[in-house]
Amino acid sequence: MQHVFERQRRNEMLFWSKTKEIVHAFTEKRSCYVTLEDTLLGFLLDGLTWCGKNESQEIFTTECSSWSDCVNNPVRSFWIQASAAFAASACGDVSVMLNGAIDMPFNPTSIFASVEVKNFNSSIMKSLTVLLVTKEGDVKTCESDASLKDLQNQLDPKLKYQCKIVPQSTIQTCISQPQIACDDCW
Repeated sequence: MQHVFERQRRNEMLFWSKTKEIVHAFTEKRSCYVTLEDTLLGFLLDGLTWCGKNESQEIFTTECSSWSDCVNNPVRSFWIQASAAFAASACGDVSVMLNGAIDMPFNPTSIFASVEVKNFNSSIMKSLTVLLVTKEGDVKTCESDASLKDLQNQLDPKLKYQCKIVPQSTIQTCISQPQIACDDCW
């Protein structure tokens, strides 16, 4: 699985946690960033459920246990391995969109925290930029959020860290107006 992502382009990898809809709306309209689900394998398997059954060699797509019912759920196992490989291949300047409208944007139980951050490779990755997506009226800041301090503390000290507040309305404008340069979206 690790070799699948070795050709990711520098400075274009975008991770996410609790922002899936807006991240994918953005990457669907823009080619400046790539998420795991934008890779061929991620695209093909995103949203699918599958499992096996005792005494059968068939693959089933119904009556499967859910993601959280079992640690060895095949879908969960796939995404954990794919996420680890995607993170290990992250190079250059990498970004992550986190939800600034929730209490804990960097949740230690999320795939981003428990798998991806732990697999970042500081010998090829230069920096991580947190894009803290906020809605109108949100008062959360990069400096005041304890979970973001936890994220920063978990990163290898060699990695440059920065955090930017990005209103959801700004991202939606960038989605609807592709002539805006990606760098101007945040």
